[in-house]
Amino acid sequence: MFSSLRVPSFRIYIGYLMAAVTGMWIQRVAQDWIMFELTGSLGSVGVNIAVQFLPTLLLGAFTGVVADRYRPHVVLTVTTSISVVLAALLFTLNQLGVLAPVHVYAIAAVSGTTAAIDNPTRWVLVSGILSARDINSAISVKSTVLEFGSLVGPLVSGLIIGTMGSRIAVLIAAGGALTAIVFLLRVPARDRPFPERSGGTRWGALREGLAYVRGRPAVLWALGLCALHSVFFWPMTPIFLDYAERVFKVGAAGYGLLTASLAAGATLGALVSAQIRREGTGYLFAVAGVAALLHALASLAPGPALLMAASVAMGVGHLLFVTAANAEVQAHSDSRMRGRALALYYVVINGGVVLGAPLMGVVTTAWGAPPALLFTGVAPLFAIAVLYAGYRVRRRGA
Repeated sequence: MFSSLRVPSFRIYIGYLMAAVTGMWIQRVAQDWIMFELTGSLGSVGVNIAVQFLPTLLLGAFTGVVADRYRPHVVLTVTTSISVVLAALLFTLNQLGVLAPVHVYAIAAVSGTTAAIDNPTRWVLVSGILSARDINSAISVKSTVLEFGSLVGPLVSGLIIGTMGSRIAVLIAAGGALTAIVFLLRVPARDRPFPERSGGTRWGALREGLAYVRGRPAVLWALGLCALHSVFFWPMTPIFLDYAERVFKVGAAGYGLLTASLAAGATLGALVSAQIRREGTGYLFAVAGVAALLHALASLAPGPALLMAASVAMGVGHLLFVTAANAEVQAHSDSRMRGRALALYYVVINGGVVLGAPLMGVVTTAWGAPPALLFTGVAPLFAIAVLYAGYRVRRRGA
């Protein structure tokens, strides 16, 4: 099931990933809370979240060049060290009483930039540690850790903020980043890959990567489906908030349970994906269609308990799609280009949230939560059907 965990260096890497991801989520929640304390504005909190994702959208393709041209172990050590510095800076400014919203925005922008670099670079490191036959297992394990971290990190951060304050949460986030660096330094030298640098400038490397992806139809289909996924499936916050406040009137606690149900389903989906051996573009279309259908069906839930159950199912569908898409991109990218191909993948899968979150906010405000949730299923389902028809036509013509 998890053959990749038999490799000692990969187990060390997973320790690094767990510490880094949990620390990142603890700091993100603390940053958002600090912003709310400073401004009292949910709009400012929303802008802060967008600022964290904008670097992936704007710089994502260049981060793939970094992943392919520099030693991943060194890059990750530098970016994680920057995370420690940012947490220390946020704590110090807050402690001195001089912290302003502009400081929080700047810290969010820099941390978002390091996260954009980390995403493809981590996979380049993994590809140097594992053989090709263990990559699918690694995708499942990594997805499980990421979702577990996204579930535990906010819960731990909320508990710390409620009992000891946001400053202590920031310090603990710095401790998580320091722990991650310790794990990175324990990866044996033999498992620290050296990139196969191509000649030319960074712009040339970027153009080479884009040309490479354009010549890989399977990667292009995967990226197209990822765009739909990131715009319609990920930005559930406005919809869940409306369900909690206006539809079911279950308040903040109910909102937290809805979000936790989605994360729990995603964790379960990552575990399920390790048991599935299917791959290919046809399978990817099928998983995307099922995920969209689950969203549409969830809109029929008459009460909070059934919506939480439906959210678990949606989380499973999300992660089955994400792991299948990631595997498809990696399977059709050679080692020299994998960082750039994965960078484009992360641009699409994360960058779409910047567009999707405002869209879901507008749709939910205009129509209400149940029609908005139905929209997140029906609209992508129609688009998937159109893309699949084009895929079938292209296959017959090949």
